[in-house]
Amino acid sequence: MVEAAALLAFLPPAWGGGPASGPGGDEREALSREVATMWARVLRHEDFGPEDSFFDAGGNSRSVVELHLCLETRWPGALRVGQLFDLDRVPEQADALLAAGARPTPQ
Repeated sequence: MVEAAALLAFLPPAWGGGPASGPGGDEREALSREVATMWARVLRHEDFGPEDSFFDAGGNSRSVVELHLCLETRWPGALRVGQLFDLDRVPEQADALLAAGARPTPQ
């Protein structure tokens, strides 16, 4: 199992999909990191970047459902499983979560 703290130490600021100083930038970056941690858990590797598609990183329809279960556990009702087929990059998923009212885990 991937240790979330270990993964977060290696993630670049680009995971936020934009400068942290912009509106919601800090929250977007934090959500991106949480989503990336979930991707790593579901995909069972950390070899992907913010511009990589979930499917190019090794995901498939089964793993999309697994990812959705992770997201649903953390942010119930924020995203539908079907959205994850279109929002297939970490920053896109973080932006959609932010738009749905999701907030990062307090540190």
